[in-house]
Amino acid sequence: MSQRTRSDTTRFRVRHAVVRAAFLTLLGLLGTAAFVALTPEACAQEGENPLGLNLWRSVEGAAGPQQISTTLVVFFLITVLSLAPAILVMTTSFTRIIVVLGFLRQAMATQQSPPNQVLVGMALFLTFFIMSPSSPISAANSARSLRLSQQH
Repeated sequence: MSQRTRSDTTRFRVRHAVVRAAFLTLLGLLGTAAFVALTPEACAQEGENPLGLNLWRSVEGAAGPQQISTTLVVFFLITVLSLAPAILVMTTSFTRIIVVLGFLRQAMATQQSPPNQVLVGMALFLTFFIMSPSSPISAANSARSLRLSQQH
């Protein structure tokens, strides 16, 4: 057998193995999706919610404004908690700090010497340190001192 034939055979075997692995993965995913979709629990979604957190039903069945406000408070609390990381990244200098710390790690020629968790922790600490002058307490103190200075 010549060298060209061996390399062609090797390429064919590798290509065949990749196609077979992709096909089996796709078949497994489709089988799992079909199994989950056809289970009786998936078809019984019209039943009661075990946690009792159905926003539409609780607003419709509320006897007074207090019940509606409790439901909406829980809904908004969950919404804010899920959006808090995005708000932190978009409105603070966290992204810039983590990028600079990543560049610093590369400049020191250490691959993963300070792990990413340590870098994120340091970036969070520095972000809170940088953002502390703009906190509501600091704003209230500065407004109070401004009023006192204007009175004199």
